[in-house]
Amino acid sequence: MTPHAMLDMFRRKGGARCIEIGRQIQTYLDDGLDPASAAKVASHLHACRRCGLTAEDYRRLKSALAETSTPMPAEPLQRLQALAADLATGDKPT
Repeated sequence: MTPHAMLDMFRRKGGARCIEIGRQIQTYLDDGLDPASAAKVASHLHACRRCGLTAEDYRRLKSALAETSTPMPAEPLQRLQALAADLATGDKPT
């Protein structure tokens, strides 16, 4: 199997492409999706470790921002910045 095929298979895990879910995670966590879309995202987050970790990073950052006395965790911020850069350029996440 080629590396591209392996990456494509990984990105489809959970019945949805990770990049599509990645664009909806923040809205999902803010309860901004319709029930059908929210169910699709929730299912993918449960099945896909990478997207699940991304959602957890968003949750942590949101919590840290809500508590101004809590410093923002560096590791989740770095992962989110890398994901945002991938999404902005249309590159496939590594």
